[in-house]
Amino acid sequence: MALIGKIREKSGIAVGIIAVGLLLFIVGSDLMQTNSLILGKSSTLVGTIAGNDIDYKEFQVKLDEAKANYFNQTGKAPADYELQSITEQVWNQFIFDNAYIPEFEKLGLVVSEDEQVDMVQGKNIHPSIKQTFVNQETKEFDKALVINYLKNLNSPQVDARQKAMWVNFEKSLGPDRLRVKYENLLKQSVYVTKEEQMRQYHAQNDKANIQFVNVSFSSIVDSTIKVEDSQLRVYLNKNKERYKVEESVSLDYVTFDIKPSKIDSLYYQEEMASLKNEFAQTKDDSAFVNINSDNRNDISFVNLANLPTQLTNLVSSPQKDTVYGPINDMGSLKLFKVFAVKQDSVWSTRASHILFKIENGNKAVAQKKADSVLNLIKKGANFEMLAARYGTDGTASQGGDLGWFSEGRMVKPFSDAVFNAPTTGLLPKTVETEFGYHIIKVTAPKTKTQYGVATITRRIVARDETNDSIYNLAGSFQTKLQ
Repeated sequence: MALIGKIREKSGIAVGIIAVGLLLFIVGSDLMQTNSLILGKSSTLVGTIAGNDIDYKEFQVKLDEAKANYFNQTGKAPADYELQSITEQVWNQFIFDNAYIPEFEKLGLVVSEDEQVDMVQGKNIHPSIKQTFVNQETKEFDKALVINYLKNLNSPQVDARQKAMWVNFEKSLGPDRLRVKYENLLKQSVYVTKEEQMRQYHAQNDKANIQFVNVSFSSIVDSTIKVEDSQLRVYLNKNKERYKVEESVSLDYVTFDIKPSKIDSLYYQEEMASLKNEFAQTKDDSAFVNINSDNRNDISFVNLANLPTQLTNLVSSPQKDTVYGPINDMGSLKLFKVFAVKQDSVWSTRASHILFKIENGNKAVAQKKADSVLNLIKKGANFEMLAARYGTDGTASQGGDLGWFSEGRMVKPFSDAVFNAPTTGLLPKTVETEFGYHIIKVTAPKTKTQYGVATITRRIVARDETNDSIYNLAGSFQTKLQ
């Protein structure tokens, strides 16, 4: 408890450190520029953390080391958007070294050698190791792969660059565990008193019966009330504080939005096209995704109902060992690799429907209308056109298409009708559910096929050339105003 008490005493300092870190992160993008608007061109001070000045040269040395480590790990120089992330990581490391470590030392927090071993091959494996050493068949962490890797690490056949990568990684484990310990202490120092518990309980459970009369201001006709100027002056003099107005200023400003250009988009398109061939040939999909994707560990086994819609819109039956894309999705480019195809325990299918809602509890009217439209479709009318015309839910604009869905996802009468259908096509009768009456067309055979999908995502962001161009444009505009 003494240690917890000390943490409580230092909680103000901890909050201050976090606040400073956040502030520096907010202005960090400006601080990292040699033409910083805050520091000016001649300043060599990057920032101050916990009273310690960080010099530009000192920061640049660490940044160069980080870029060299990235090259050693990937075999390529970091792209523009990756460099921004690396710069932030270096700055966060300065925050860690100058703000966190002194607090660790005051509290006597350490990481023993046994803990270091435990994080690599013990019971409490570090998350990064779990994500890296994944069995390609089970897609689960395999400790045997770690042990085998460590045994082979000193082999002459292992590249020196790979050994250096592992040494750097091991060095990072201790500080990361210290941070976790510190954060856990902070969490444990926060508790709820019995008084707070009782207050919360009563606030949620106490009930009272009251009687009141409400006379709305709007019920009083303004013309019936006469207020003299002298009355208003007396009232205002007594309530000056209530009517104080904060000082304000009007200003005009121009915003120069930093958005990816067509050249940026083309650059990422070409980059993803190049990655596509490598992605198809790699044997270690997990490692390849973690190195090349903005989203780590984006690998999973899913049935057709849960495949990414971008993929199912492109191909109805994905093939094993095939890479699809790149596909543009909400400002990102994606590559999908189907690395495995196997059987699931749950059926999936695809269907379309036209829903006729029951209005004012009148089932007969809804059923009659649904039956009449069903007869039109049986006589050759276009299902999708009638769905757009008569559908009363969000699928109407899509011709009634519900996409792929798993058994049990829909309400039972609907699900039973679809998955018990002997073939694809229009069901001969309407189906009643709690939502109304449905005309249903099964558009794909049901299947238990499950797909292993690995996804590489690259966000399309403005590169340095675009940033510089917009910065220069803003500077030129500012110059003309002077």
